[in-house]
Amino acid sequence: MQIRSRSKERPPPELWAKYPKSDRIHPVLRTPAPFDDFDASVTIRFIDGRYEQINAGFELRFSDDGDYVIRISGQGTFSVGWHKETDWGDHVVKWTKHPILKTEMGEANRLRVLMKGDRIRVYINGVLATLLRDDRYSSGLVRVVVSPGNDSGIEAAFSALQLRELI
Repeated sequence: MQIRSRSKERPPPELWAKYPKSDRIHPVLRTPAPFDDFDASVTIRFIDGRYEQINAGFELRFSDDGDYVIRISGQGTFSVGWHKETDWGDHVVKWTKHPILKTEMGEANRLRVLMKGDRIRVYINGVLATLLRDDRYSSGLVRVVVSPGNDSGIEAAFSALQLRELI
């Protein structure tokens, strides 16, 4: 991983992550301590990888018990799912096409998630994509993640990461 700037006009610095092909979700960055209620957002650009498989986003309230996984893909879809311990649980929102997502490689998409109690709000590029209630997990780490897919690696750039505790 390395931090790069895209041009001479000083855009925000980016954290670039590159991973080989894999059927796993890989953490890129994580908080040192758990959060319960928070507002997390990050800008994601897909740089390289198999368009049909690459995705990135957040693992939220991550602990040994499990976590929520909220991701966007290069195809213009998003999903909300969960893990039980280290095993995949299920989708709360299956991969769903959203017209606000930009699908060209290199284009920036902003993912924002607000979690307060059992309420989960997901915003994509400033537009509310889904509003859910789920009480499986109440606290844990916040992790930025990528998933390359089985047939190719992934290279993604992350910028403007924000995390605010909600009171």
